[in-house]
Amino acid sequence: RVEKDGKTLGYGAVALRRLDRECVDVGNYVLPEARRQGVGRSILIQLAFAALARGLRPTAGCAYTNEAGYRTLVSAGFSTLPWTEEGWKNTCRKTTGERGFPRPSRN
Repeated sequence: RVEKDGKTLGYGAVALRRLDRECVDVGNYVLPEARRQGVGRSILIQLAFAALARGLRPTAGCAYTNEAGYRTLVSAGFSTLPWTEEGWKNTCRKTTGERGFPRPSRN
């Protein structure tokens, strides 16, 4: 959780995966008035380091329409991976072919 002057600006969450136990999904929520100030990035970085310290791999994703979320994930160190026949791979899952993002590749 990130606070300023006693007010919560944003918070994060970690979800354990049932089938892929070496990974955890991390996510965040930031109040609209606190966005674009590094709050979400800070939360994601803290969660990622906490996961890594426990020997887990942090993963995250966002809706393909969520450009701000995508930028936040990338700025926090998450990377995109291409679509494969097996399905989405770990980490930030943003390959839509829309709004300037790359189209999915079929490796």
